[in-house]
Amino acid sequence: MNIRKNGVNGKISIDSVDYVPVYCYDRGNGNGKNRYELLDIRAEIADYEAGNTEKINANLYKILKSELKNIETVIGEPINKSEKEIPEAK
Repeated sequence: MNIRKNGVNGKISIDSVDYVPVYCYDRGNGNGKNRYELLDIRAEIADYEAGNTEKINANLYKILKSELKNIETVIGEPINKSEKEIPEAK
């Protein structure tokens, strides 16, 4: 999150808000090491859509798309605007 306060007029602006949505993937390989893996949802979706199917399959792709939609519904999409002002606190 990048927040600025104008020293002249006291207005606060949020320049950007970003987060990395993750999915805890259970590989289901018993008690072995690395059973669980945290996946960067956006990166995995982008890789799959670029044709890289080595790490995730079509079923997991659908799950990740659904989970990303759920996360963005609750948290919102990242903000990358330079002029989203918040009224000055009184």
